Amino acid sequence: MSVKEYPACTNELETVQRVLDGASLVRFGDGEIKLCDGASQIREPKNPALGAELRETIADPDFRLVVGIPTLDKNGPKIKNWLARAPRFLPHLSPKVVYGSAFVSRPDSAPWISTQEYAEKVCDIWRNKRVTIICEPTSKLLTVLRKTCKQKLDWLECPSHQAYNHIDEYVKYVERGRSDVIILSHGPSATCLARRLAKMDRQAVDLGSIGGFLLKMLDLEPLGDLRTCVIKRPEDMTVDQMIAKLNADWDLKFFDEKER
Repeated sequence: MSVKEYPACTNELETVQRVLDGASLVRFGDGEIKLCDGASQIREPKNPALGAELRETIADPDFRLVVGIPTLDKNGPKIKNWLARAPRFLPHLSPKVVYGSAFVSRPDSAPWISTQEYAEKVCDIWRNKRVTIICEPTSKLLTVLRKTCKQKLDWLECPSHQAYNHIDEYVKYVERGRSDVIILSHGPSATCLARRLAKMDRQAVDLGSIGGFLLKMLDLEPLGDLRTCVIKRPEDMTVDQMIAKLNADWDLKFFDEKER
C-alpha cells in the first residue's frame, strides 16, 4: 500500500460531531504504532497483548468506535513530518474503515481548532452528562471537567505509566457504574479501554492531553454553582469496595466547587 492509498479521514470538527452523536473515540499516533510494531512507548513497554489489541482496534474497530489517525491534511504545519511517518501507519489501516482525525486534541498539527467555539463543542461531549474520568491526579483535563461538567463527575485515578496492567480493573469499575460517558487520558491503554467499553455499548472518549488546550481556549474560571461527585480510590480499597462506595454515594456525596 502506497501513501496514495492512505484513507480519507473526517476532519476535526466532523470527528467531534461523531462523538457528540454517540460514538466512542480513540486516537492513534506514533506511540500507538510503535506498540503495534512490537516496540516500546514512553508510557508502556513492549507488550504482545497490548500490541495485538491495538492492531485489532485500528484495523477492525467496533461500529460504535471512531478511530482517529493523522489526517495528512496538506494545510497542516507538520504535514511533511506526517507524510514521512505515514508508511508506518499504512500496514495497519483498512480501506473499509471511515477513520476520524487524531488531531482533535492537537492544535500543533491542526491549528484551525484553536477557537473558543471548537473548545466549547468538545466540552459538550460531557457538559450535561454523568461522567467518569480515568486519568492521573495532575491531569489538566480533570481540572477542565471539574469546571465544566454540570452533572455528576466521578474520577478514578490511574498511574502515568503501565496503566495497561490495570485495564481489567478499569473495565469492571466502569461496568458497575452509572456514567453516561467515560473520558480517558492515560496513554495507549486508553485506546484499548475505549475499544472494550465501546463493545459493551458504553461511550468512551480518549482525549489525551487536551486539557491544557481547553483551559487556554476557554480561559476557565471556577464555577461556584458546579456540583460534582469526585471519588478517588484509596490504596487500601479494592475495586469491588470502590464500586460499592460509588453506587452507595452516587446521589449523596457532593460538594461545591467554590469550597475546594
